[in-house]
Amino acid sequence: MNWFVAWPVTVPPEVVNAWERDAPIGIKFHSPQDFHIVLALLGRHDPTQEKKLTDLIHNAKIPSPAITLKSILPLPQPRRFSTLVWEIANGRLELEKQIAKWRPRICREMGAFTDASPDIAYLAFARPERKVSNEDRDRVLEWSEGCKPPTVSLTLGAPAIFKWSNAASEERQFDQIAC
Repeated sequence: MNWFVAWPVTVPPEVVNAWERDAPIGIKFHSPQDFHIVLALLGRHDPTQEKKLTDLIHNAKIPSPAITLKSILPLPQPRRFSTLVWEIANGRLELEKQIAKWRPRICREMGAFTDASPDIAYLAFARPERKVSNEDRDRVLEWSEGCKPPTVSLTLGAPAIFKWSNAASEERQFDQIAC
């Protein structure tokens, strides 16, 4: 089970409902409680390190700017995407500045590998269904290209610790560890 540090993102229910209502077959949305912007990926969950990480995040006082969304990107690449994310419009530069500043320290202090990926901020919100057909995958890509971003600013919570959920429920993909 992996864990990571991320900003939880609150998206108004009417926005989520519009995304779900207009989405084609083949897409599975994260639960709104799972919407997040990754700050640092930490690899395998180590419960003995939770207090140390909680203290580090709490004492860092990492800002949580308001954001707006721009467009949907299929990652890691369009033809073989495993997740759908919203690019950040307003607030992106501040988030990426915080990622560049804090990710190396958080990973170092947790003994996690710091990869060389760019410090890009995006809102993870959906993924393809497990056995999506190529035709449905194409419809998801077409939908994502035409999906309009919400016109409201979104609220970010203070950075928190998340881990993959081990619950039997399909409702949540991640569990948030209290900070």
